Amino acid sequence: MKKHGKIILLILISVLISALAIGCSCEEEMPPEEPEETEEEPTAAPEEIMISYVLYLKYADKPFLSPERFQKTLTADDIRTPMEVALDELIAYEGEGLLVSPIPDGVKIKSLYTRGKNIEVDFSGKFLDAVMPSEDARVVIAAIVNTLLFNQEDAESVSIKVEGDLLKEFNGYSFEPPLGFFEEGILPDK
Repeated sequence: MKKHGKIILLILISVLISALAIGCSCEEEMPPEEPEETEEEPTAAPEEIMISYVLYLKYADKPFLSPERFQKTLTADDIRTPMEVALDELIAYEGEGLLVSPIPDGVKIKSLYTRGKNIEVDFSGKFLDAVMPSEDARVVIAAIVNTLLFNQEDAESVSIKVEGDLLKEFNGYSFEPPLGFFEEGILPDK
């Protein structure tokens, strides 16, 4: 009898374990009650793109540049390249204090594009209205060139135009376009 009691007890335990397992799986299969659906579909937030760029800003009281890194969030429908964003931001920069935009006030970009490994930028006539010493003029040209080249992969040179005419002289600073990256004489000695 003891032998039969142990078998019955084992069968009962097996049935209980099976019942528990079946009961748990039934609960999982039952879908939760969902609230009534409305006809409104959620509007998708516009995708945003974070870009990083470098501006070559002028010291307010010295003819030197300082490379400064910035980030900007663009919406997915903003199709500007980092180079275009950087030049727009260089013109619009309104820093107070130590660093300022080297671009003369009122200057607009007429066009900006790459042709091979050369970047061509065309500014409005206001660019030539600015009067400054030739060492400051060199800093303005260097800021444009370095900002564009730093923010455009594979570019090696920059040609600057004003109202469609190739610029070779600016406020007493003469140069031969296209221009490469400026490295000497534009950063302050440490």
